Amino acid sequence: MNLLAHGGTTGLIAEVSLGLLLAGLLAVVWFRERRRRSRGERPPRAAMRD
Repeated sequence: MNLLAHGGTTGLIAEVSLGLLLAGLLAVVWFRERRRRSRGERPPRAAMRD
């Protein structure tokens, strides 16, 4: 595997870290949405004012 395309070892570590951070964020959002829907809660509706 050619690490030079990633800016060497430090670049590869940075890319992997950012990928894991993004994957974790998406997992947390998905899990919270799943829990909210399973409890039967509905998303809040914005109050319409004239």
